[in-house]
Amino acid sequence: MDVLNRLLTKVILSLTAIASTGITAQENSFTVYTQASVTYEDNLFKIDDSLELTNTVLEGRRLSDSITSIDTGAEFGYTLSKQRFTLNAFIGKDQYSQNSQYDNDNEIFNATWNWYATKIISGALQFQQDERLANFTDNFQAAVLASQIKNKKYQLTTDIKLHSRLNAKVTVSKHETRYSNENLASNDKDNRYVQLAIVYKSYAQNTLSINASRQQVDYLNRLFQIGDTIDNEYLLSTIGLSSSYQYSGTTHLSFRLAWEKLEPKNISTQSIWDFSNIGYNFSYNWTPSPKLRVKFLLTNEVSPSENVNANFQRSKKAGVTSNWQVLTKTYLTLELTKENRELELNPQTNNIIGATSENAYENANIGLVYEANSNLDLKLAYQFSSRRSDRAANDFDSNTTYATLVVTF
Repeated sequence: MDVLNRLLTKVILSLTAIASTGITAQENSFTVYTQASVTYEDNLFKIDDSLELTNTVLEGRRLSDSITSIDTGAEFGYTLSKQRFTLNAFIGKDQYSQNSQYDNDNEIFNATWNWYATKIISGALQFQQDERLANFTDNFQAAVLASQIKNKKYQLTTDIKLHSRLNAKVTVSKHETRYSNENLASNDKDNRYVQLAIVYKSYAQNTLSINASRQQVDYLNRLFQIGDTIDNEYLLSTIGLSSSYQYSGTTHLSFRLAWEKLEPKNISTQSIWDFSNIGYNFSYNWTPSPKLRVKFLLTNEVSPSENVNANFQRSKKAGVTSNWQVLTKTYLTLELTKENRELELNPQTNNIIGATSENAYENANIGLVYEANSNLDLKLAYQFSSRRSDRAANDFDSNTTYATLVVTF
């Protein structure tokens, strides 16, 4: 499990603990939780450890390691008239037993105001911030530099009621990404996003929407010169159709189909990687019994890449997840995914052990969750990950085991 997955697991477990207290969305509430976890990684840097070159570049770093994490978080929710305010704060500390240079503090902060103006106009104003160690998968350079990554996101959503069954939804956001290490400053970027959607909701609460969006990604510390093959500004435009449909009491289907067009702003000649194409996102949720939930996912989407060796990626993914209540307080979770990523390489940072033009990933995760009571959760899990690449020195296999204890007050 890499740095990003480990952090997401912390948040998911924390939210599970909060949900177990029985707080509803509109109650005034204050919840505090703390958790401790131990993770063992046999391939911390997600690289091919059989190559002599790989071991040379590691420069004395240990390939396998155990990480101890202590985390504390809080959630506050308050309703004033028709206004809803929510705050979430999370701070954590990771310590590596063999690679102490990667010891780090991480944090997540979310603030949301669900505002109401009239029966016709309402929406949400959100601020999100997280700071953590940069992701290791596909980012060997970031791993060697032990760089932190900091994200900030500001978002305003406005819902306008056009008819009893028809709404217009406007979303405007700005996402800032900054690296702590100056050697990665060329990857600092701002992502500005705007979307307009017309949404129809049926009497059965099924939805159908037409939407159009536009992202502008600016790399702040790059200078574009005529003849460069990599730009410092990109535009990603989409026009799509989305639907959410409750087929029965046990089946729910949602999909998004969109034309995605990625354009460098300054380069006049077409890149060798043309990511403009039809994208899709299909999700099928099946609940065959009250104790078993299964989700199938199939996607093909373009997105900005967190990989320091690539600007954008097209990800084609298929996956299945399940949650089975084995006993009254015990749950078994399973996740299987297969993904193919096509990456637009960045020659400013790319090297033989960096990101490649095309990577194939396989992941399998099995976990056991025991909810002792409303204040105590225990999770044990194992994950296998692999990458197969079209370039040398980029294949890897990785095994991760971890245990997490969550206490909610």
